[in-house]
Amino acid sequence: MLQASTDRGVILTWWRSAPQANIGIALGKHAGAFVVDVDPAAGGDRTLVELVRLHGPLGKTLHAFTGSGGDHWWFRWPGVHVPSVTGRLGPGVDVRGDGGYVVAPPSLHVSGTRYAWEDPSAEVQPAPRWLLERVVTSAPSRRSKPEGRPGELGAPADAHRRAAAYLETLPPAVQGQGGSRATFLAALHLVKGFGLSPQAALALLEQLYNPRCQPPWSAKELHHKVASAERSQAPVGYLLRA
Repeated sequence: MLQASTDRGVILTWWRSAPQANIGIALGKHAGAFVVDVDPAAGGDRTLVELVRLHGPLGKTLHAFTGSGGDHWWFRWPGVHVPSVTGRLGPGVDVRGDGGYVVAPPSLHVSGTRYAWEDPSAEVQPAPRWLLERVVTSAPSRRSKPEGRPGELGAPADAHRRAAAYLETLPPAVQGQGGSRATFLAALHLVKGFGLSPQAALALLEQLYNPRCQPPWSAKELHHKVASAERSQAPVGYLLRA
């Protein structure tokens, strides 16, 4: 979300120039909200069931169905730093807070399914205490923890911004013209070159790269490219040093 804005004029200009574009919402303090992102393909539905069994329900709040069959649960910003992290709540359940973003309804997923609100009139509610304790108080100290792999969503935002800008400079994959190799290299540059997590890399590919490909890749194919890039022995961060 390099140029996220709340300015009505700016947003109207964007829509006029790209009326079919998807919608991305930058989260965190300035948005007044964070999101719990559940990905069933990574076991997130099972993780969420277990979390609710152990701690209690998420409560009634704004909820969106994602285009990939997952869920976005929206919660009010608690007034303290909520990091964007992958897997802190368990497999397939990520937190999108400071430095993170989500794709919002009625955006169109590469699968052909649109994102949709369960109840568009619902309001964003405070998170239950148990959830806040897991995403805030269990967070490693930002002072004592080294930066670590930039691959985690919510790790250095500069890596994510640079990766997005770099991806937009890459030519699209074209069938019959080395498109498979080009897409693998795009995934490799994100996962290894900029050190993004597979989830962050996949999100950028879906938003910034795949719509330009001829033809676009399926969600399964993109997952495969990112997984292959993750298994590569290429050094992490080679484009951060460029």
